[in-house]
Amino acid sequence: MCDEDRTAASRPAGGMQGDEMTKTVADSVREWEHAGMRCVRRCRMLGAPCGYVEVPEGHPLYGVEFWDMACEPDVYGGVTYTGNLGVDGAWFVGFDMAHYGNFRTGDECERETERLAEQLRDWSEDD
Repeated sequence: MCDEDRTAASRPAGGMQGDEMTKTVADSVREWEHAGMRCVRRCRMLGAPCGYVEVPEGHPLYGVEFWDMACEPDVYGGVTYTGNLGVDGAWFVGFDMAHYGNFRTGDECERETERLAEQLRDWSEDD
């Protein structure tokens, strides 16, 4: 579970509102570069960390919906997201770390996101 979500989970009934909610949502996102690829970690519902890697236009997976992939990268739990994450012109491939009976941490998610970035970089170099 992400630290931000632990804090939110410990709040009294009624939860966060206004600026407090906006700050927590913003704080639950981390962006960095690895293997020349833009990586993003977001904490989703119930605090599940999710990892995303942006693929550039021209990459074999750019614009491809995850259910239409002929083959997919080897990532924990499989690819569960493709889309723009609200960034115009960008295309991300992503996964989540919350699977039945096996919830993973944000640190593990970041390592797996970097592994995904390396695969996607190598994939684009091979094609």
